[in-house]
Order: sequence, then structure tokens, then C-alpha cells
Amino acid sequence: MENKDIARHIAFSSTIGRVESDGTIFLANEEEPFDPYIVLDSIIGLLYPTWLRILLLILPYILLLSFPSFNWIKGAALERKYILVGSALLIIMLPLKSAWVTFTTLILLSFALAKYIKERRFQIGAVQIALIGFFMVPLLFLGDGDYTKLAIPLGFIWFAIIGACLDFSAIKQEIKVVYLKVFLILISIILVNWLLFIGFDAYFFQTDFFNYFREIKVHSHEMLFWLYFSHPTFLSFFIMIGGIFCLDVYYKASISAYFAMVYAILALLALVVLGSRFTILMGFCILIWYWMPLRYFKWLLIPFWLLLFGAIWKYIHYFDAQREKLWAWSWSAILEKPWFGHGTGTSALILPEQLNVERVGTGVLMSINHSHNQILAYLLENGILGTTLFMIAFLYLIYHFAKQNDRTMLLIGSILLLLMLVEAPFRTATPLYATAFLLTVMGDNGLNAMRQGHK
Repeated sequence: MENKDIARHIAFSSTIGRVESDGTIFLANEEEPFDPYIVLDSIIGLLYPTWLRILLLILPYILLLSFPSFNWIKGAALERKYILVGSALLIIMLPLKSAWVTFTTLILLSFALAKYIKERRFQIGAVQIALIGFFMVPLLFLGDGDYTKLAIPLGFIWFAIIGACLDFSAIKQEIKVVYLKVFLILISIILVNWLLFIGFDAYFFQTDFFNYFREIKVHSHEMLFWLYFSHPTFLSFFIMIGGIFCLDVYYKASISAYFAMVYAILALLALVVLGSRFTILMGFCILIWYWMPLRYFKWLLIPFWLLLFGAIWKYIHYFDAQREKLWAWSWSAILEKPWFGHGTGTSALILPEQLNVERVGTGVLMSINHSHNQILAYLLENGILGTTLFMIAFLYLIYHFAKQNDRTMLLIGSILLLLMLVEAPFRTATPLYATAFLLTVMGDNGLNAMRQGHK
């Protein structure tokens, strides 16, 4: 960037010193930098602190739900449904801190190991085999990567152990209902926050209804300021999982038509507010695939995914120029070591640290450290061989669900494949743990799994 270009975008150009080739800006030592905080930060942020906004936003929900939640936990504990309580806690933690998700996972893991020690029985099914296969990819193709990079993929092994020692088949429907209720609350808070933003906060942000959707990539994050896990695409993915569960439990008479309709309407509104274009496309795919005859859905799933992958790769520059540039860099790095990759966890070392993007009409530097595409991430870090191993494990899982005629899990597997085209869900803890949890709980039927025991 030239000095004149920088001066056009930022307000304190007189204090700019030299500009390096990578876009790094140095302030002139002889100048006193102008502090833009008071001007650029919204007045609402000064008058209405974030902690107070969060408290007033979620306090009504806490007051309304505290007693019903306590009574439910008490009743489940009295019925010795400890697995259900642990699963509910994990679901609640998904939109919160990754550390809390890890902690609740370790609680389930401890309970699973305790049950194995007591009963000396475990079950190995297709899901456990696939999860182990997912972990073997970063392990076998570690390359020059650091072993600490296996900390997040280790979650696959944890859930493989949980699924081997615990049988979720009797409480699947209850877990789905819990999931729906948790995310219905999450959706309602997001929508209330959006109404407050448009009706009040938007005045300070100089944003109206139409401007919100014109620059939705920026404003959608404001809808999630009250959450620790504020990733619009992944949260939209979790909401759509709830939509799949909603269809399933409604037709199995586990929820009322009123509840199903409320979730469907609010979920659609939340997807629009969060503004992830690809997840909205996935929502339409779910509706089409759910009503499609199962035999056609089985045969069309993989060809459709390959066709969509090719179309996105070819036409990405029309609707996401930043991702196109990032994918081009990733592909260049892949060609350097195509077979074995650069090693697990090396994306941050291979790809540029920053990318010039335009946000709200202003050029800014966005931090990047991965390909925003799970397939490209595997190719970059683990090569063609590692990616092939991953796809074999995943297609084995899809084959297992198709053989069982499990439409719900086929739908979850299909939108997970679609998500991998624009994000890398197995790179961070929360989406990886959420995926492994859903596969573990919903994937195997307990009685139909290969059961092995030691007396």
C-alpha cells in the first residue's frame, strides 16, 4: 500500500512513517499520534457498558428458566439419567467457552471410563472407527508439525471412548429435545438483540435496516457480542442441526406442532440475521433432501457435493473475493508438498498472517491462519494421502448411515460435508467437539453396534 492509499482510509495520516512491503505501518517518531478511540468508538459503548448490556439481555431468560432447569436436572438425577445430564451440559456449553466444552467432555469421559471399569464392557461401531480414522490423519501426517497440535484432534479419541463405553440409544430423543430447547433460547436472544440493535443501538452506529444487511458480515458479529463463541457460520450450522432434530422428533411425536413451528420460524429469522449465505443455502438443501425419497438421496449426495465443490471453486471470485485469494495461496502451498503436506498445524506458518479486505467501505487488514476450507486445510497440512484417508473414513460413515436408512444422520453428514467447503470445523475445539458429540450420540444404535466385552 502507498502512503496516499493509507491516508485515504485512516484519519491520522500525518503521523504515518514508512510503510513496509507487507503492509506494516510505522508511526513517525517525531509526531504525536492522534488517539481515535473517543471518536471512532460508539457513544453507546461509553454510556452503556458491555457487561450491563449482556446482563440486561440475558437476565430475563435466567429468571424465567432457572427454576424449570433446576427441576429438570433434579428429576433426571433422581432417575439416574446422569448421561442425559452430562449431554445437556455439553450442549449448553457449545455457544460458550471452548474450555467449558472441553471440561464437560472430560466429565462424560470420566463417567464412561468409570462405567467400563465397573462393567468391563464396551462397544465398537462405525462411528468409533470413523472417529479414530479422523484422529489418525493429523497423527500419521504430523510432518514437521508440533505434537501439541494434536491437542484439538485428540477430541476424536475422547468421543470414540465415550461412545464405546456409554450407550445413548435409550435417550437419543431426549437429547434432541434438550438440544432444541437450548438453541431455541439462543435464537430468541439473538433476535431480541437484533431488534434492540435496529431500534436503538443502530442510531449510534449510523445503521438502519437496509444498511445492516448491506454490511452484514460486520454487523452480524454485533449480534453475538454477548457470546464467547461468536462465529456466525458455526452457530448457524448448530441452529440447522436443531432444524434436522426438529423434523425428526416432531414426526416421532416428541414435540408439539406449535413448538416445531416456532423453532422453524425463529431459526430461519436467525439465519437471516446472522447472514451466513452458505448456511442459508444449506437450509434449503435440508428441506429438499428431507422430502426427497431416501433411495435417491443416498445416490445423489456425493455427486451433488462434488458438483457443488467444483462450482464454488470455479466461481468463488464472483461472491467472495477474499476467500478466492486465500484459496489461491493455499493451493500454491499445496503444490509445494502435494503428497504428504507441510505437517499438521502448519497453516499459520505457511499462509500470510494478514489479508487486505474491505469492510464497511474501508480497507482493513484481516488476520488469517487457515484456508477456510476443511478439504484444502487437509491437503495443505496432510497432503493427498492424508486427505484420502480422511475421505475414506467419512464416506465409510456415510455408507453406514445409508445402510441403516438413517435419514437424520445422512442429513447431518451431508450439511457437514457442505460446511467443509467454506469453513474448517475440525480446526477448532468447539465445532470439532460438537460434531464428534453428535456423531457419537446419534450415530450408532447401541444394540446394532459390534459389542465386545470382557468379564
